Amino acid sequence: MSGRSFNIRNGFLTVKLRLTLWYVLILTVVLVGFSTLLVWNLRQSMYRQADALLKAQAAQLLAEVEAENGRIRLPEIQEITATGTLAAFYDTSGRKVDGAWLKDLLPAQITPTIGCFIQKEKSGDWLVSTSRVQEGEEVLGWLRLVRSLETEERTRERLITILLLAVPLTILGASGGGYFLARKALSPIDAITNTARTISRGNLSERVGGPGTNDELGRLAATFDEMLDQLERNFKRQQQFTADASHELRTPIAIIRAQAEEALSKNHSVEEYKDALEVIHQQAERMSRLVRQLLFLARSDSGQEVLQKETVDVSQLVEIVAEEMGQMAASKGVELTTVLCGKPLELYGDQSKLVQLLVNLVDNAIKYTPTGGRVTISARQKENALELQVTDTGIGIPKEHQEHVFERFYRVDKARSSDTGGTGLGLAICRWIAEAHGGSINVDSEPGRGTTFTVHLPYRRV
Repeated sequence: MSGRSFNIRNGFLTVKLRLTLWYVLILTVVLVGFSTLLVWNLRQSMYRQADALLKAQAAQLLAEVEAENGRIRLPEIQEITATGTLAAFYDTSGRKVDGAWLKDLLPAQITPTIGCFIQKEKSGDWLVSTSRVQEGEEVLGWLRLVRSLETEERTRERLITILLLAVPLTILGASGGGYFLARKALSPIDAITNTARTISRGNLSERVGGPGTNDELGRLAATFDEMLDQLERNFKRQQQFTADASHELRTPIAIIRAQAEEALSKNHSVEEYKDALEVIHQQAERMSRLVRQLLFLARSDSGQEVLQKETVDVSQLVEIVAEEMGQMAASKGVELTTVLCGKPLELYGDQSKLVQLLVNLVDNAIKYTPTGGRVTISARQKENALELQVTDTGIGIPKEHQEHVFERFYRVDKARSSDTGGTGLGLAICRWIAEAHGGSINVDSEPGRGTTFTVHLPYRRV
């Protein structure tokens, strides 16, 4: 016999077989217990019926006994013996007065004992009933009735024979049915296993499907499919992220290489070398910014980017960003203004991350706002939230692009983004920072009229 199939200790017995064996074991215990109880109850019932019959017959005979002056006149007992019951009358000395010769059946003479009992003899089991024959308080003799229990024993033995045949057949049939049901019930597990094997070979599009039921296995299959959906989405996102990152890094590297090769190919003037180095420096800065953003998103995805929360003065936060971005706005000819409500506002968050969020939004606003335009940073309390807004009078974002601008490496105009040095990661970082603070960010824009980015954050009342 194969040790792999039936080695329970090493865990090679399948779940289906284990369930079937447990089912068969429990069923066997139940059937054996039920059969034993059935045989015992049948025997007790038949013995009670025989006992009741003997008592009734004894009462009938005793009612017909006539006693006078210490002498008894015995009734006819033919009707009793015709039913299979043997009857005998004894006097007080133990001598048989009338009836069957019971000594042949019961060789061991019994001291008269009132009541019924079972006497086991070589000839079989006998039910014995002994009653007093008396006149008033005087005992005149004894009435003994004896009935063979052979019929009852044969009935019991036939039942035992039937059960000995029926119980194993029932267990055999139940084991086959139990295995079939276990196999059918656990079929989603097999489907999950097969799907997992397929996935391990790199095919993330496979799904279990499941039985479509709302039981435990149905919910397991549905949950497994949901996990696969999430895994596939994350895997595709990771592939896209890697491809986009590679593409973004390839462009500045190619520019740096081309500038270096051109500079080394022949002698140039100092001004030409300076221009080449300026381009190389710009592309190196772009690569450095891209790598920092990639590392930030990688840490945030892995849970390593932790917020250092503290009480943040919102007015001070806005002023820091306005001061940091003021020179960039001035060089572009864009007016940068701030609008704050009169009362002090505070929130509980990571000040450096919140500065980064606003800087990214203001940086985008300045880049895409033409000279003479205006960028406004505002903060106000709105119901139970703190609302930060960056509004510009720039070129705007078409409606069909607005729901995608927070996706990684998404650009409304790739050529325009390349000219401004954008990486397509700034708004994705803004969304992560807002959500990490328990808030949200959204965009409202109209092409040719400007864009407003609104950040909602939990408000801390001063």
